[in-house]
Amino acid sequence: MRKMEIMDVSKTNYVKEYSENKTKINKEEVVEKKQIITEKEVENIVKKLNKNTDIDKRDVKFEKSQDTDKWIIKVYDPESGDLIRQIPEKEIIQIAKNIDDLILGGMVSGMDTASIIDQLMGLERQPVYKKQDEIQEIEDEKKIWGNVNSKLTSFNTAASNLSFSSTFGSKLVSSTDEDKVTATATSSASNTNYVLEDVVLAKAGQVKSEDQIDLNDGIKANIETDSNITDPNKRFTEDGSVIEGSFKINGKTISVKADDTINLVITKINGAGAGVKASFNSELGKFKIEQSTEGESKKIEIDGGDTSNFLTEVGLGEQLGETIENGENPDYLKKISEVDAFSTIESGFFTINDYTFELDKEEDTLNSIISKINSSDAGVLAFYDNDSKTVSLTAKNAGDDITLENDTSNFLTNLNLMNQIGDTDETEGKSVYEGTDATFKMNGVEFTKENNEFTINDVNIKLKSATETGEKITLGVSTDNEKALEKIEKFITKYNDLVGYLESKTGKEGALQGDSTANTSVDNLLITAAGIEYTAENIITSGTPDVGEILLNTSTGDLTLAEALEEGEEITATYDYKSGIGISEKMKDYLKPYTRYSGVLDQHTKMLDAKIDDMNDWILSMNSRLTMREDSLKRQFGAMESAMQTSQSQGEWLAGQLGSM
Repeated sequence: MRKMEIMDVSKTNYVKEYSENKTKINKEEVVEKKQIITEKEVENIVKKLNKNTDIDKRDVKFEKSQDTDKWIIKVYDPESGDLIRQIPEKEIIQIAKNIDDLILGGMVSGMDTASIIDQLMGLERQPVYKKQDEIQEIEDEKKIWGNVNSKLTSFNTAASNLSFSSTFGSKLVSSTDEDKVTATATSSASNTNYVLEDVVLAKAGQVKSEDQIDLNDGIKANIETDSNITDPNKRFTEDGSVIEGSFKINGKTISVKADDTINLVITKINGAGAGVKASFNSELGKFKIEQSTEGESKKIEIDGGDTSNFLTEVGLGEQLGETIENGENPDYLKKISEVDAFSTIESGFFTINDYTFELDKEEDTLNSIISKINSSDAGVLAFYDNDSKTVSLTAKNAGDDITLENDTSNFLTNLNLMNQIGDTDETEGKSVYEGTDATFKMNGVEFTKENNEFTINDVNIKLKSATETGEKITLGVSTDNEKALEKIEKFITKYNDLVGYLESKTGKEGALQGDSTANTSVDNLLITAAGIEYTAENIITSGTPDVGEILLNTSTGDLTLAEALEEGEEITATYDYKSGIGISEKMKDYLKPYTRYSGVLDQHTKMLDAKIDDMNDWILSMNSRLTMREDSLKRQFGAMESAMQTSQSQGEWLAGQLGSM
């Protein structure tokens, strides 16, 4: 085993001089001589050590640690060159580094250096804190301007509504019997009454198959079996033939309990949403399941995993895992060529109201042809009634006719739609079924209309049912006062809300006090409102000057507001007699620079955002400088602690030397 002495070359050497004759030395006369070893000299010493060591030159190396700036010794294997040991160990070096990073925490000086640094940095961060407070103030101001923008937009909408003719020109129409006649009116309609009598509704042209079409119904997929269970109310627990478990039909799970009966399980099957119906004939001992809907695509899938044994007991054991698909489509869903009743129909064409349809008997079904008719522009609705086995055609609009012709496919003839009752055209190969016009008397004058909806004197009338003999229905046209009052009140409310909010924010101690944009907005609003010359009707009056409100008076001298509206009086809310420009137009002109894109508010908000961006950039730069400042303080205090530690160590060494004399 190699042995070696380790010399700590990192410490300062002290040289003491003593008297050669070993006489008593006065301690006060001892002179300390401190030999200062430079970094260059230390490196030379290390080189000599590395060169002259008694151990294999490749085994021991003296190096300087980059982490702690201290000298360390490393011992290597002479053959592999692997590091065998390091003195001090790596862990010790890391601890030393961490201690240096903690700047010794005042361990030597006794001062709480971390707290001192925090306090110093707290003082230097005051400008950052102040700038953050300024940013918050601007953010608060942005919220206020956001509220202003919202209120301006609402007020602008209310002002615009006052400029619409529909606001003051809307009409209401009342009916003494809305089940038979209803109506609406445009703003141009006169306020008057209309009396209707002898009302006969217009009827659409229509035709229906005179004779029943011999079409077969479809067949539902089904299976009937002999059941081992014969008593519909017998509990399964009595013989144990069926146990607790489950099975699936068309993917739906049916759970069975041990004390169920066959009737209870049937109820579960029918309520499972499987699209099937189960039944049991106790007299014949037959169990049956059939599809709810007829057709070849409707099937019954019986899952093979019956853990209850129920299906086996009712005779379906052999069908487990099978699909029952013996359903059949009804004739109206089959191809024309496959139906006996359609044997005289050929591929060809037919025309309804000048709209021609093509029929392919190898592809089309009755149902597909009906769909083509209903989705076309022929203006008719076709319908097949499976109960009566008839086809009917009805014009979509009351009063419209139905014309059938050019039937090269024989389709219309086969369905018994040609030359039926009501056919007014005797031309061979053509049938016309006419609609009838609506007739009525209005204020004693007889009218005939092609359909049941029409307009007379800007009044849109809809006939819904015929009147009885001698019955009269009155339609009353009047101005919609409530709508006008609602719009006026909303305009006033939005105006007062906007002005009141701006007044509160620009007044004493308000957040926008002294803000030129806000103060200008308030002043212009008040000037615009005050600039309206309100007429003698006094519908709308100025409020108290200090608040700048606009008030609504429902009384206008001898007339109420509703009466003034009824008599068509000009309303000062919408029209200024002096300038010829309505208040709504004046307000909209005022609001336009504020509410438009890149307007006053938009630019003001962008300016505030730019301020915040500049402040955040300044804070970012300042924080970077403060971080460097904090690191510098930590290094300075660390250096102080290290110097004091070195001084203390030297003092202890000197005291020990003196004590040994």
